[in-house]
Amino acid sequence: MSRMRKVLIADDEVKVGQLVKRLIQWDRLGLTCIGLVTDGQTAYEKILSESPDIVITDIRMPVLTGLEMIQKASEQGVKCHFIVVSGYKYFDYAQKALKYGVEDYLLKPIDEDELNRQLQKIVAEEEQREDKQQQVDQIEKKLEDSKYLRHKEFLRQILSQKQENIDAANTEFGLQLENKCFRGLTFKLDRDIDVAENTQQMQFVLRKIMQKAEDAFSACTIDLIAAVQSNHSVQVLLNYFQTEQENIDNRITDFFNELSDYLENFQHYRITVGVSSEVESFEQISTAIEMSKEAAASRLFKGNGRRIEYCQEPHTLFSPKDFQNEYEEFAKAVETMQPDACQYQIHKCFRLASDKALFASEFYAMGLWLLRSTYDILEIADTFDVDVQQEVLENLSTVADLRDYVIRQVQQLIKESRSERENRERKPVLEAIAYMKEHFTEKITLEDVAATIGFNTNYFSELFKKETGENFSNYLLGIRMEKAKQMLRDTKIPVYEIGESVGYKDAKYFSQQFMKVVGVKPAEYRKLYY
Repeated sequence: MSRMRKVLIADDEVKVGQLVKRLIQWDRLGLTCIGLVTDGQTAYEKILSESPDIVITDIRMPVLTGLEMIQKASEQGVKCHFIVVSGYKYFDYAQKALKYGVEDYLLKPIDEDELNRQLQKIVAEEEQREDKQQQVDQIEKKLEDSKYLRHKEFLRQILSQKQENIDAANTEFGLQLENKCFRGLTFKLDRDIDVAENTQQMQFVLRKIMQKAEDAFSACTIDLIAAVQSNHSVQVLLNYFQTEQENIDNRITDFFNELSDYLENFQHYRITVGVSSEVESFEQISTAIEMSKEAAASRLFKGNGRRIEYCQEPHTLFSPKDFQNEYEEFAKAVETMQPDACQYQIHKCFRLASDKALFASEFYAMGLWLLRSTYDILEIADTFDVDVQQEVLENLSTVADLRDYVIRQVQQLIKESRSERENRERKPVLEAIAYMKEHFTEKITLEDVAATIGFNTNYFSELFKKETGENFSNYLLGIRMEKAKQMLRDTKIPVYEIGESVGYKDAKYFSQQFMKVVGVKPAEYRKLYY
């Protein structure tokens, strides 16, 4: 049984309604009661508000009769099954209900078996109908998915210059393009930067945009191609006759406004549409699509949530050699792990990009270059996922957001690399300390410990002092004296034996070392506790 189906009972006699409720085999049939009402008007209102699957209703009821209630519900397009309950003298009324789609009726007194048989029949019919509808939906979805995949592949081939013949494209992708006018649209969906992404909801909205675009433009186009792209955008290619030019232009504005209204149903989303200039041949399609993408990207400068026309202004492409001085300073700051200096250099790069009037899309390219360089310098290039980073960057809708994201990422990478480096350097020192604590009673030297953990003596000496703040000899002395203090406090072992147990054969030398560290002789220290 696919789901619980809702049943509403309407009878002006409360006891009769309660009897009907008791007679129904709710669990076996997969039914649930949503209410028991005593007049036709209340039943009608509940039908509209709660959409029951089945309504069991008496014919004679106050305010609205059962027949009037069924008629009103039918006129509202309500889709539910009605079971009419009537006595013999109202049988003619029950027959009249047949013209409103009522197929089931019961005569009073109600027979339990007959009631449940009718309900079972309705449930079986509904399950069969839903199964068929599900099969139809699945077939339609597969066809739709296939179409959108073909559209996406067509656009990919166009942009990579792999599709240059309109007849071949029509045949391969099942299109109906004509060599008339073309226009590219890029619908870019942005979310508030401080809101976590809901991937499932985002994909649902993007698919809706694609479907709505087909509905919006189908009447005024020869053919339309739409595809969801990975960077939270929908690309649309319109093919139309020149006589539709003004209509297309108006429809773009109307559709954008329609989408903006639709997105009010979801929190934190804004839509921008980049609109290309019109081109007049199949060979120029890739240009139209690129123009629409660049127009959408220019929301970095113009703000999102609007229609942006492609404007052929004097812009430049990003080239690392134009940023050589800034890069050298940036690389030095990353290498020496100075987050504040990195922030300063990133600000300089973005100011220079503005001065050079880079295309909006080139700002994203520069951000990607700075991130990739950071991974390279920190020697973690194998963890850099260019597709993920590019998608994240292209979903930032202002220059400030883009710049600040790059700064945060670089500083976080430096923090993690510094921590990893410190852990890497700390680990051998911790191993050395553990070895010293285990063997402090023996005659151990710096060379012995360095060799044990596999380090060069001089390097280990520097590393040990850097991590502990003390040289090897003083640290070992501290370990020995702490143990000696504990034994002096907690035992009555003679001082010379304590000296031997912490690595000193000469009692006098032990006493001198103890005095040097603690400030009093061993015997005097013991007196403080006894």
